[in-house]
Amino acid sequence: MASASNSYLNVLLSDKYRRVAFALVAFAAILVTGAFVIAKYTTDDLLDKESEKVALDWANYLASNLEDINGIFAGAKPSKDSVEFLQNAEKFGNVFMYKFFDNQGALRMVSGEKIAFHGNAGSLQSEKKKLASKILKGQVHVVTKAVQKPNRPPVYSEAYVPVVENGTVKGVVEVYVDLTAKATLFRNAFMWIGLGAAALIALAFFLPATLWYRAQQRQKVDERIHFLAHHDPLTQLPNRARFIEALSEALATATATGGRVAVHYIDFDGFKLVNDRLAAGRR
Repeated sequence: MASASNSYLNVLLSDKYRRVAFALVAFAAILVTGAFVIAKYTTDDLLDKESEKVALDWANYLASNLEDINGIFAGAKPSKDSVEFLQNAEKFGNVFMYKFFDNQGALRMVSGEKIAFHGNAGSLQSEKKKLASKILKGQVHVVTKAVQKPNRPPVYSEAYVPVVENGTVKGVVEVYVDLTAKATLFRNAFMWIGLGAAALIALAFFLPATLWYRAQQRQKVDERIHFLAHHDPLTQLPNRARFIEALSEALATATATGGRVAVHYIDFDGFKLVNDRLAAGRR
């Protein structure tokens, strides 16, 4: 009975340890997943801000230095000096393409090539139906994309920057910014930061759990040693040492309380022979 109870207890403890280990592994997985999700959203936010800054600086630079920008918005062909200026400006800030729209949303030029406007085709309204009115009223809009397209970098942004003069929107410059290098830099940095934070948090849980597990194992070993020191390993019955210990405790209690102690002695004739034969078979 005692052996069966100990086995059942061991099974319960083993199941308990497995559940604890599973919970810790699941928690660590949640931490790592959360770290990657946070890193992704943080990276996307930083990329949008980086793109907006580059596009604003680039568009403002054009507005301040491109002499016939208003003529381009009106549909005029840029001068030779303006073409050269635009070609040089395109080399800065990882800008790989741009578009000019007039203040009605009509597309006028794409990366130095004059566009003949016909109806609504190629207009700002056709590209950004819901946002066109806000952009034409002076609101900057940035969208970051990570798609595989011909003549496009792996990660880039499209920034719509209104050119405002004396409170009036003269036109919109759509700036395409290559963000591949920045995206790789941000994602690698945040990935390692996220993994490091997850590892530290996991360690904060795993270390106490490991110490608790070792304490439980040590307690089980101590209990087993104590049990074997006071019981026969074959029959699981109390041995002579336990009998002497129990008798000593009973005598001490009787002395303190004025009680009495009785010891019953039973002798089995030939028990040694039976024990030697049957015990050897059970072993």
